[in-house]
Amino acid sequence: MSPRSYKTSRPLSVLRYGCVGLLSIAGVSTAYAADKSDAVALPALRAVVLQPTGDTGQQTGQQPLSAEGLNLTQAPSLYKIIQPFIGKPLTFQKMHELTGAIAIFFREHDRAFMSINVPPQRVHAGVLHLDVTEYRLGHISVHGNNWTPAWQIRRDSGLTPGQTMALTALQTDLDWLNLNPFHTVDMVYRPSDKPGMTDVDLHVSDRFPVYAYAAINNQADRTLGRLNWYVGASWGNAFGLGHIVTYQFNRTMMGRFNNHSASWTIPLTSRNALQVFGNYAISVPTSNDQQINNRGGGQQLSIRWLHMINHITLTKYLGIDGTFQIGYDWKRSSSFEYYKDLDIPPRSSARADVNQFVFGYNGSLQDPWGQTQINNQFFYGPGGFTALDSRQHYKDIFPSASPNYVYDRLALTRNQSLPYGLSSTTRVTFQRASKNLLYSEQLMIGGLGNARGYFANTSFGSNGNSFSEEIYLPSFSLGKIVSVPQIEDTHKVGFFWDWADNRQVKHTGNGARAATLSSLGVDLNSALNRYLNVTFDAGYRLRRIHTNSLANRRGLFTDFQVVAGF
Repeated sequence: MSPRSYKTSRPLSVLRYGCVGLLSIAGVSTAYAADKSDAVALPALRAVVLQPTGDTGQQTGQQPLSAEGLNLTQAPSLYKIIQPFIGKPLTFQKMHELTGAIAIFFREHDRAFMSINVPPQRVHAGVLHLDVTEYRLGHISVHGNNWTPAWQIRRDSGLTPGQTMALTALQTDLDWLNLNPFHTVDMVYRPSDKPGMTDVDLHVSDRFPVYAYAAINNQADRTLGRLNWYVGASWGNAFGLGHIVTYQFNRTMMGRFNNHSASWTIPLTSRNALQVFGNYAISVPTSNDQQINNRGGGQQLSIRWLHMINHITLTKYLGIDGTFQIGYDWKRSSSFEYYKDLDIPPRSSARADVNQFVFGYNGSLQDPWGQTQINNQFFYGPGGFTALDSRQHYKDIFPSASPNYVYDRLALTRNQSLPYGLSSTTRVTFQRASKNLLYSEQLMIGGLGNARGYFANTSFGSNGNSFSEEIYLPSFSLGKIVSVPQIEDTHKVGFFWDWADNRQVKHTGNGARAATLSSLGVDLNSALNRYLNVTFDAGYRLRRIHTNSLANRRGLFTDFQVVAGF
């Protein structure tokens, strides 16, 4: 199996093997063989027959390996395991080595809950029969759950008594359980009191299923007022069904932007969920013309079906996990210009709808040196779904934009451990579109997300790329330094280089065709007693861009965000 981060305790070792009740092999008694493992059990091993415990398997032709009834798809690989034993004398010690090698083979091929035994038999023509027992799931118990009903844990685990158990499937079930931020679950396997069964204990550490938070940052658009705050809450066991309902209200300090957003996650079956989310926003940006008032708005309603896939082993040291999603977005954008103090219709008005289908994957690729997070979203907007989903309405919002488009956005994040306690994070974002998109679908660069040192939303583009490389020093705790254990804090300092570039598919206006940003800087990420998180960075702009007057010079800019929650 490829390396993975297991939250479960070490699996129960069921790889028992050895000579069990061997009645007669080559005239040597079992008792004698137990004392003298170098004693020869078979003058020459000609073939091995793997059979389900309780059945008598038959050799397939003259094949050295037969395994009917075991659903063995890796027979050629297993043959390589037993081949060194074929045609040679088989001592009782070699017999132990053979059964052990077969057990290890099954474990490496995701069937760890197997037992390989030598049943009582009289060997004929050098053919050795081995019993294979695949353990099944017995009793499922839930412990430590103070706020989460046991039936919800069992439902979301996907475990069913009597099922066979593969480690990758069990780990995927555990990963799905732990997607819920209100509890953490560990799996512990133990022997069952029933033969051929393994019991599973689900140890739960949960919290009160309501989380409230508040935050402040300087990541709003400058035309709305950069200082921005938001409050929100999540209900982790909504309606007593294990649903997660979240609401958030966002507002700038100048009061020029107000946004209501909500989401509802509905568990369906194990590894499957339905997610509904949306928002309603009103903005009143400043205008360069003192006689004009601007007003804009946006609404969204989206739905996603989420499905977590089994861990896929690509090589011995490489594996991939993740969740696929399929969904649909409806979005409405509106923009109006009014004359101040005049009771007349808007000077200009524009509205347009986005109707698009979404196909996505969010997961990770693990290797011996680190982990790469992968998030890829593919969008298709066929156009014509609603009256405002037309070419003319799109052009009223953004020049040369039109429906019937496709675009793809890929985001990669690589976390890597380095010598001396250092670590690195590499981020890459790539977006390509077939046509100019509305603002809601364009890639924004500048701010905490990318190109730090530039103002948030410095530039928009239907096509875009960004790259960030950051080296982190070892994390430290001020509480430990001053010997105050009540202060549970962690701090991490990083040094970064950011680069970003975006442009439109079809050039609009008379300005520069593309905007390219680049910066160097330092950032600090701090957490205090799990209730307070602070992010601060200072980035120096290495490139000037002429599409934005405030970024038309080199200089330093700081981003910050403070989040408090309980």
